[in-house]
Amino acid sequence: MSDYLVDFPGLGIFDIPINRTIVEFDIFGRHFSIYWYGVLIAIAFLLCIYLSMRHAPKFGMSQDQIADYYLLIIPLALVGARIYYVVFEWDTYKGDLMRILDLRSGGLAFYGGVIGGALAIMIMAAFKKHKISRIFDFIAVYLPLGHAIGRWGNFFNQEAFGVNTDLPWGMYSNGTQEYLSSLSVGQRRMLP
Repeated sequence: MSDYLVDFPGLGIFDIPINRTIVEFDIFGRHFSIYWYGVLIAIAFLLCIYLSMRHAPKFGMSQDQIADYYLLIIPLALVGARIYYVVFEWDTYKGDLMRILDLRSGGLAFYGGVIGGALAIMIMAAFKKHKISRIFDFIAVYLPLGHAIGRWGNFFNQEAFGVNTDLPWGMYSNGTQEYLSSLSVGQRRMLP
């Protein structure tokens, strides 16, 4: 059974089932779920790492140098993404600070990841005595690709839709309807 149904009314497409999870299973009595969002974020990281390492020699850098950067970029980007999210959702976390560590309940923000990744680049560039702007120029090419892949994770989570639209490819989700109903907001059939 799907978590959500998505419609594209302007295109005549209705009731596309969307599952947030790829697979669910039990191991030793404990239930595990693998979510599309996490898988797509991992694919985004891995593809960007692969492409940047492949293109590193063309930019005058070794693959080992790029790998060194990513060993710091990945953890600082994830920590930055979580901190940014928690800061802007502080009312949710202030009563129980241990919830900050509960990543299974969601809560990463792209801008925080960019800030954490940029901080990692600055630290590593200073340590390796590389020109920071050169590293930013190299890595920045892959950021939009990673972000675009991650946005598909938002689609599977049924979040971050954008503004209302009447364009033919405008999307409607029963998850959106449920959310807006909880806010007592007036709705019409064609919502993002």
